[in-house]
Amino acid sequence: MLLSPPSPHHAPGALPEPMRDPRPGLGTESRIWLVRHARVSAPDTAYGDDDVPLSEEGQAQTDAVERGIRGLLQPSVVVASPLIRARAMGEAIARGTGAPLRFDPRLKEMNRGAWQGLERTEYAERWRGVAGEYWADPLNWRGHSGESEAMLVERTFPVLQEVAREAAGGVGVIAAHRQVIRCLVAAALGLPPGRSHGLQLDPAHAVLLADTGDRWSLLRTNIATPGAPHMTEPDSGPVADVPTRKP
Repeated sequence: MLLSPPSPHHAPGALPEPMRDPRPGLGTESRIWLVRHARVSAPDTAYGDDDVPLSEEGQAQTDAVERGIRGLLQPSVVVASPLIRARAMGEAIARGTGAPLRFDPRLKEMNRGAWQGLERTEYAERWRGVAGEYWADPLNWRGHSGESEAMLVERTFPVLQEVAREAAGGVGVIAAHRQVIRCLVAAALGLPPGRSHGLQLDPAHAVLLADTGDRWSLLRTNIATPGAPHMTEPDSGPVADVPTRKP
């Protein structure tokens, strides 16, 4: 099922991906876990920022994260989207770690405009129909009358910066959504949209960003238990759990 735009390499008439500068680091020396919510009860629709609840499987996944992080993660703050699915993850992490928790509406998922609530088969078909248009200006495209990626970054990136400052020298956690996390990572690193759409992030999994000196770094991706040690530490190249697949 197509959940994101077709690859730019397959979109007729698409222009080369735009270069983008990475967002400068703040020098806080903090590490921020960005955790995606677990599975929801509406998996067959493009629910966007609708407030859909967790499925039974999703609740079990959320409970597993809470159990898994005990003794591993000691964040100074947890900030979550107020939407039920991400709220539950934020609450679970706060319970599992004893960290203070707050909710921030700026972390809500991307609004899909007229496409929101569509069955995923129709959603995928619409993406195929506008692929060339999207890839001509992927950061600003709003063909569904919802939010663009640029708009999403504008409202969410200040939250990442605030958490980094609050967790200076330590660890912070953001519990949010697939598109929010994808766009934050892409903006921090300067990834073009095509590469960012290839970032693997399963439900109830996390990525780890570090604010070191004047830049952001992606340290780990698609982690089921934030704070768990690497399974392997290779002598060179990316750590084993950082995927290198292309979109």
